[in-house]
Amino acid sequence: MITSFSPAAEGKVGDTITINGAGFDPTPANNSVTFSGVTASVTGSTATTLTVVVPSGAETGPVVVTVDSRSSRAKTFRVLLATGFLSISSVAIDSMASNHVFFTDRSTNDTLYEIMPSGSVVNRCSLNEATGLPVDSSGNLYFGLGLTGGISGQLNRYLPASTTCQTYVATTKVIGETTASVIGAALTEVGGLNVYTADNENARIKRTDPTLAVSRLTSEPLTLSNPTGMAISSSGGSLYFTATNSIRSLPIPGGAVNSTLVRNLVGSPKGMAVTTDDKLILTRASVATNAVSWYDPASSSNPFWDLATGFPSPPVLQGVALGSDGGGAFLVVAESTRVYRLPKPSVVLSDAADAALPAKIVADFTPGTTDCLGANVITLKAKFNPSSLIPDTTPRQLVTWSAVDPDDPSDDAAVDTNGSAGGDNIQALGSYN
Repeated sequence: MITSFSPAAEGKVGDTITINGAGFDPTPANNSVTFSGVTASVTGSTATTLTVVVPSGAETGPVVVTVDSRSSRAKTFRVLLATGFLSISSVAIDSMASNHVFFTDRSTNDTLYEIMPSGSVVNRCSLNEATGLPVDSSGNLYFGLGLTGGISGQLNRYLPASTTCQTYVATTKVIGETTASVIGAALTEVGGLNVYTADNENARIKRTDPTLAVSRLTSEPLTLSNPTGMAISSSGGSLYFTATNSIRSLPIPGGAVNSTLVRNLVGSPKGMAVTTDDKLILTRASVATNAVSWYDPASSSNPFWDLATGFPSPPVLQGVALGSDGGGAFLVVAESTRVYRLPKPSVVLSDAADAALPAKIVADFTPGTTDCLGANVITLKAKFNPSSLIPDTTPRQLVTWSAVDPDDPSDDAAVDTNGSAGGDNIQALGSYN
């Protein structure tokens, strides 16, 4: 069994930690330890302790010890990408910079940082209360400066190719404004580069179009989150953003007079990212809630569930970003002082023995009896990965099983309209939730 980790239940790749528990083998080589399925090097052992190195590719998730073919229950270990900061506001993954992670740290640090593959953290430029970090197709990052009082609502960008920061536009170019405070940003390149910003001082959502003209998209005053999570749908037709304890939306590029309420939340939403199938990933932070959550804004049943909980609180969760590399799809989540890497949640199909199966399987066996007293049975299971996912009780995450008959050819024209040709004769036998 695993009882605890020393010095803590979190650390960076390459850190040496101690696993405390019982039933371990005093010979290090006789103990197998995995972090989210990645095997770790065991450098020392007793019957009650194991000294291990956090392996490359590890993510926040279950640690399991196996001795003599017997495995412990999993215990969660949080894998850190960076720690020791003051007030992280935003995080991004730049696919054009080898999936490097960037984040902004406000407060007295006021800096844009880049996390290198080696784990080192590099200072890229000094900022003034920066938030945002959407990434364009060239790999450039955009961020707003959130200071108020005589500030022009400046929107800057970082150019990885030259490792320089530069001014992009002053968002007070709207007639009648003298100051602005940018606390969130998102962008789309549908029809040219359009950058959307949340202006805290003027309580509006704004658009900077490809000509650098700035306009207000909302006329109603908004109480925005700080930082404001912002994300754009994959089609480029909707802008989602966080405001107080809610998610709101605007049609884009032109926007509308007023934003639309998408969902009220328990726990103030901070960061936001959108998946390729237009699901929202959120960070929520309050006295009672510190979670990474998933939400489908297009579903009439409004499914919503927590992907990850149990983070230390305080500090509270802030930014979130989605990425993919050799280790698969993943999330990067920032608290105010730390940055974590988490596996992207998924639904895993397995057989009765819990062996993983592909999403599509073929069951090939002799026909069962026809007297309704006997039959061939296949047992399939669906479970969440990682196992720490906590779906809401109402509604639960929906899993649909679809059964089809793939036989070819078929004498039944309703099944196979062109005999042995085409291979297009699959017959749907039914779906089950």
